[in-house]
Amino acid sequence: LRPDAPSQVELTIAPRAQLNVDVEVFNAIDSATGGRHPCKVSLVGEKHFSSHRALGDRSRHSGEGIVSQVKYLRGCQGSLLVPPGRYLAFVTRGPEFDRIEKLVDLNTDSPVSLVGTLHRVVDSGGYAASDFHVHAVDSADSTVARQARVLSLAGEGLDFWASTDHDVVVDYGPEIIKAGLQDELLTVAGVEISTITTGHLNAFPLPHDSSRASGGTPDWAVDETGHRPTFGELFAHVHEQGGLVQANHPRRQTDNVASSTSAYFDRGGLSYDPVTGIPFADPLAQPVANKWLRFGDDVEWFSLDFDAVEVMNGASPFIEDGMVYDRGVEEVGHDWYNLLSAGRKMVAIANSDTHSIGFAPGNPRTMVGGHQGSSGGTAGLVEHLRAGDAVLTTGPMLYATLHNPSDDADSNPGVGPGDLLTTTGNSALLRVRVETADWYSVDMLEVIGDAFFADPKSGGRPQRAGELTALSPTTVVRTNGGTGFVYEVSVTIDLSAAPFAGHTDSWLVVRVGGANSTPLFPAMSGSGSVNLTAENAAEFLSERSGILPFAMTNAIYLDRDGDGEWTP
Repeated sequence: LRPDAPSQVELTIAPRAQLNVDVEVFNAIDSATGGRHPCKVSLVGEKHFSSHRALGDRSRHSGEGIVSQVKYLRGCQGSLLVPPGRYLAFVTRGPEFDRIEKLVDLNTDSPVSLVGTLHRVVDSGGYAASDFHVHAVDSADSTVARQARVLSLAGEGLDFWASTDHDVVVDYGPEIIKAGLQDELLTVAGVEISTITTGHLNAFPLPHDSSRASGGTPDWAVDETGHRPTFGELFAHVHEQGGLVQANHPRRQTDNVASSTSAYFDRGGLSYDPVTGIPFADPLAQPVANKWLRFGDDVEWFSLDFDAVEVMNGASPFIEDGMVYDRGVEEVGHDWYNLLSAGRKMVAIANSDTHSIGFAPGNPRTMVGGHQGSSGGTAGLVEHLRAGDAVLTTGPMLYATLHNPSDDADSNPGVGPGDLLTTTGNSALLRVRVETADWYSVDMLEVIGDAFFADPKSGGRPQRAGELTALSPTTVVRTNGGTGFVYEVSVTIDLSAAPFAGHTDSWLVVRVGGANSTPLFPAMSGSGSVNLTAENAAEFLSERSGILPFAMTNAIYLDRDGDGEWTP
């Protein structure tokens, strides 16, 4: 401490106003009555104070001078104490639900009540809203308490998640039971293997070893010989325990060696033969030599034996050429496309990588098939994820099935993400259904496939399989009283044309976006302009910006030579 530092400091806290929230949640599409389930309350208004660590991490301050204060409520019932003023209050439970949006004038004289109902309006059809990159207090760079993290996950409408703190395996099962959320959340223990110089990778599910301070995390450090295990050895260790390996934020669009230390593909010099497309670790593209990484000069420490690629680390959608794209998909996604085209069935995953309460978990999220509710356990979900039965999304639920044109739609369900279709001709029929809440929408569908980028960091867009297809919503009123949008369309895929022409076997991916849609703020991050004198919500918070609706399937595989195998 400084010698002249005061021995005590007097702080005067101004009187605060109270908002009482009491909202029933219709948690299922067919719920006849509401119940008590977690939710998120966001207050958007004028910035009253400066951001400071002592004030906690439950406030987000934008560059435009507005503040969004966030609180998660266990049963969507409770109180917020805030500086007096005029706010736009939102009550949300993730993008599968409708939302409450109401102007409130808060003063110190008497509490104000906010009552209403939330309804699930997106039918996720057996898919679990999931996040496989989440941090809390067991990570050195996070201050979120375990109980606060559990409540935040439930408040965002998530069903399934993996704990992935830095270099420590944490079992959140007891925390979920303590919070009384065992009917809301499923979890598996995992870890972010956070090497200092060679990248970050998640591993889950893993057994939790309570006898060790690390919880039993795989050890990537230098051993008594002065060398480290290779990543092939690390991955084999995870696989022996039944876990998946996920390459986290593996590319950093920078030439700064120091800032790319957490990027596994960059550190390993992952490259592709421009003619054959075969991936390999190029020592000449490796920014740091083996000896400085504590590997022998001739050691091939990089391995492609991981199972999944974190294609979306956070969400950064943008509009271009009439379609919504995402920064991560157009960067790390290029490696994912290359690996698919080289015959490697890699699973694409979307995660939040949240370290705070202000940045929501499930932003974005991965919808994983095989969900049977909280009674179904986690083993089936992990196997569906391993098989690629998953959709990456900021909100929309995207269903896509591929059929031979001669198939009877009533008797043949077709194949979906992660599955293989043996084609019988030069075309295939794609059937798509999208579901959204009615407070956001999508308007375009895009199909891509068999993409390859000789330099995945060079930018550009993968070639489309045909033109963009317009989507139009149909309003549906759910049994529970909520209202949502459903979009259905069929598209014929010409396999004799680019990008599929001349290929023995193929893959395709379906993407949808809302170029003309309302941003998902404040259910997800964003901003806007505040007018405190406005008489309605639209004028109070105008020019809203932020994360746009976007969803993308994992790959659907096509056996085009009829041998029952997929070997592009």
